[in-house]
Amino acid sequence: MRPNPIPLQAGQKSVWDYPCPAILQDTDKHVKVICNGIVLAETNRGKRVLETSHPPTYYFPP
Repeated sequence: MRPNPIPLQAGQKSVWDYPCPAILQDTDKHVKVICNGIVLAETNRGKRVLETSHPPTYYFPP
């Protein structure tokens, strides 16, 4: 049974609207991982996984 989601605000997306089964998409967004002020990973050629009820997951190329 699907939970009753909180109403969305402008510019928001619901994880309940993501597909099932999951899909893998290319993304040209600038994605960066920073820990203690140090850039650990950065790309404009990442991959994004979308799956129902899960937040997007980003993957970096090697």
